[in-house]
Amino acid sequence: MKRLILPLLLLVPAPLAAQTSLQVTGGINLATLSVSDTEDLGSDPESIRGINLGIGITAPLVGVFGVEANASFSRKGTETTLREPGVGSLAFGINTDYIDLALFGRFRFMLGERAAVHFGAGPVLSYNTSCDLSASGTIEGVDVATSEPCDAAGIELDVGTDFGVGGMAGLDVSLTDRTGLTAGAGYTFGLGDLDSSAGQAQHRVITLRAGLTYSPGGM
Repeated sequence: MKRLILPLLLLVPAPLAAQTSLQVTGGINLATLSVSDTEDLGSDPESIRGINLGIGITAPLVGVFGVEANASFSRKGTETTLREPGVGSLAFGINTDYIDLALFGRFRFMLGERAAVHFGAGPVLSYNTSCDLSASGTIEGVDVATSEPCDAAGIELDVGTDFGVGGMAGLDVSLTDRTGLTAGAGYTFGLGDLDSSAGQAQHRVITLRAGLTYSPGGM
């Protein structure tokens, strides 16, 4: 790995390398699926909360414009609840875990000596690591709770690889010449169709995140 990284670093011009920063972030996803046909669901899909843990690197290119590349562990999915008066209610959930790889074009504007705002957009490629189905609720006074892998349940979902576009905006605050804080929000619009039946199901994810930044050459 060092044989690959070191030559790449040597190709980065010294002024840009000095301003490159690394970041470690954590936050939550508010995720759901956009479903074209909800008649069989009984109600519209609801959002679920999941963790989002990421690492990234940002580098300026020209003026206020730069790039951000990041990778994150991202939990997505949706939930829908069926209610029957006098019988009870049952919430069905789809919980999927992904590794998201994103490359954003990024604009950054200083608000003073220590603070800056940033925003950007770009493609997002997601690799699925797990998929589970869950059901919980109360039926005729009896509590129900179960969970099993999607393939074991025989559900027709193609959750392997997903492609989409994303956007983000946030605030950066310098603590020292090399360290700082970052916080922001993002939105991912999945373009892949996860439903192999007649309908369509696509990821929609709002991400709220915060973390630490480090610039080896100073900010």
